[in-house]
Amino acid sequence: MPLLAPSAVSDRPESPGHAAAAPALEVTAQQLRRMQISEFSAWLRTQTNKHKRPFQDETIRAYAETARALDLWMAEEDIDGDFTACSVDVLNMFFAAYRNSHSQGGTNTRQRNLHHLLTWLAFRCDHPDPWTDDMVRYGPVQSRPSTLDEGFIRDLLEVTGDGKATSFVDARDHAMIRMLTERSDAGSLETGTAALSDGQSGCGTREADVIPAIAASSSLSDVSPETPTQPSTTPASSLTSTPPGTGTSLPPIAAAAELMK
Repeated sequence: MPLLAPSAVSDRPESPGHAAAAPALEVTAQQLRRMQISEFSAWLRTQTNKHKRPFQDETIRAYAETARALDLWMAEEDIDGDFTACSVDVLNMFFAAYRNSHSQGGTNTRQRNLHHLLTWLAFRCDHPDPWTDDMVRYGPVQSRPSTLDEGFIRDLLEVTGDGKATSFVDARDHAMIRMLTERSDAGSLETGTAALSDGQSGCGTREADVIPAIAASSSLSDVSPETPTQPSTTPASSLTSTPPGTGTSLPPIAAAAELMK
């Protein structure tokens, strides 16, 4: 059944006194859908995104490519009609088929991109928006963040006081994170990581070993962490003793100074 029949066009000259018979020009459903994609792309160039900025060409191409994927699937399934034939059931079938042949994340991207075409259909063709509760939605794939992901590092810095640590452990951990993630070259990062893997981090780290590191990195923060540099109390004399017969040996420079007095 023809979907579009423009004015007749004769393929032979008119005979005197008779109108030329004109065959109807048939436009297929797929041709109609491709015309809709072209009009949809032109419409996107007159719109703005959620940040009130014009759509980038790359974004428009991605939305149009998703519409073409739906067009090809409709052709394979012999679905007659343009994109207004896409009911909730039809779209659920398309997304399920795409999920079976691709991935969860790819289906989520297709679904988000196709929503803009459906918005245009509602605006241009007064087509009911099928984006209802009956639409089967595919969420993004949940994955663990990369160890050096920017957001992951930012969260670690915030947990360890964000430069305003009130405890030694937080100040130590914050300094170590910043030293390992703010290196300008990959070699330094690998060296620091190797040092940590050799037992210089975690429960095996002594506070005295990391005090110089904390002091050196304190300039990276707005507020310098407090660095303990000496004991707050002096041990009792009964707890200290000098081995018998050894006495106290002065360093060579100190001994020479004593002789010159």
